[in-house]
Amino acid sequence: MDKDEYRIHGVGFAVKSHIVHDHQLTPTAVNERLMSFRVPLPSDNFITVISAYVPTLHADSEVKREIYQQLDKLITSTPLRNKLMLLGDFNVRVGKDHKLWNSVIGKHGLGKCNSNVN
Repeated sequence: MDKDEYRIHGVGFAVKSHIVHDHQLTPTAVNERLMSFRVPLPSDNFITVISAYVPTLHADSEVKREIYQQLDKLITSTPLRNKLMLLGDFNVRVGKDHKLWNSVIGKHGLGKCNSNVN
């Protein structure tokens, strides 16, 4: 991508430099909306960290479907033995029905669910 080219979306991580250096972390970009990296843990275990930036509510349905398929592939390709941490902006509004989202949003949600919840 040319440095002067307009960018409309992107995903990334903010990780302390010494952690990246000490563990030789190398993020893997799936595309401009998905990336991951693995951090070694004791006993030959790992945590896989995934960052996602999902299209907004008004994006084309096919674009959203494709991102979720790629995210699903990324999650299912993570070894079962790994811990998994999923971070991101899913452009979802869950609303204020705290009974539906028990133990998730508490009693302070706003508005109604949008179609990105599905």
